[in-house]
Order: sequence, then structure tokens, then C-alpha cells
Amino acid sequence: MSAWSVILWILGLFVLPFVLGNLIARATRMKDDAKRYGIVLMMLFVFLAPFISQSLHGLKIQDAFRLGIDLAGGTNLVYQADVEQAKSSGKEVNNQSMDELVRKITRRVNPSGTEEVTVRQVGEDRVEI
Repeated sequence: MSAWSVILWILGLFVLPFVLGNLIARATRMKDDAKRYGIVLMMLFVFLAPFISQSLHGLKIQDAFRLGIDLAGGTNLVYQADVEQAKSSGKEVNNQSMDELVRKITRRVNPSGTEEVTVRQVGEDRVEI
């Protein structure tokens, strides 16, 4: 994005609404409400800016929203370490071993590091993917 387009976006978002609000206030002979009109128009412009930007770049307006796992229909996996089996084999389930497990699962699930996969420790003996 060039510097001129950034300047135009800033002017369009923050200056133009107050100019239009002033014009609307004069047209309706309510000059005291010009600032209120400007604020309402600025909020409207700020709300519509992501959608206008998507349209100008030739993308779908729906792509302006990034849906989370709950809305996009993804899967949430939770694995729990078997503490009894670990103790019987002479291993210990602690923060260090769980951190190592999280790193290994992350490398396996997302080797390039470019996917939006979150692997994190939940509690003392669970891992959420």
C-alpha cells in the first residue's frame, strides 16, 4: 500500500465524516449537531472500512472475518496423560515433560509453522490441540 493511499484512507475515515456531518447539519439547519453527525458517520466509516478494503482488493467481503474454531466448524482435541502408567514405567508427569510433549506435538502437527494450529498445555496432565 502506497503512502498516498494510506493518507487517503486516514482522511476518508477521520476527516470526511466530520465534513459530511457539517454539511448535513447545515442542510437540516441544526448546526449544533454537526459534531454528533460527524461522530456517527466516523463510526459508520470505521465499521465499513474492512469491507470496503476487501472489495477494493477484489476479495470477498466474507473474507474480512476470520472465524474461530467454534464458528468455522473445526475440531478441538484434548489428550490426557496416563499418570499411573507413567509412574509404573518409571517416568514422571511434570511441567517439563508436558512442555516437551507440547513441542513434539507441535512439530508433528505443524512442521512448517505456517498453519493456524494451537497446541497448549491445559492443567497439569492434559494437552489441547
